[in-house]
Amino acid sequence: MAPSLSKLTGRTDVKIALAASAALSAWLIRNSIKSRTPKSSKPGRLSPEEQIQYMIKERGQKSPRAQVDARFLAELNALWKIMMPGFWTKESGFMILIAISLISRSMCDLWLIQQTTLVEG
Repeated sequence: MAPSLSKLTGRTDVKIALAASAALSAWLIRNSIKSRTPKSSKPGRLSPEEQIQYMIKERGQKSPRAQVDARFLAELNALWKIMMPGFWTKESGFMILIAISLISRSMCDLWLIQQTTLVEG
């Protein structure tokens, strides 16, 4: 059964613990903000003008897009031949064993979910 927060509101110790943890969290956040060094004093930081110029230069350049072409498929085929030298090899048996274990794990998860929802209902 899911916990209900309304059961905790009547308890004084829970209220005190909640207030103390909120105060401690606020104090830690305030001190971490105060202790930060200014961003401009960090070495290697760009001035605002340099940052703007950097952004302008970066927008003009277009990055290469990932695409599936003949070269990619040829490299994938070469890697596949290295991983799977033949159908009746140890490597193919291992791949089939991994596939069966993943499928059986998924089926067990589905069965477990179905059984727990029946019990809760």
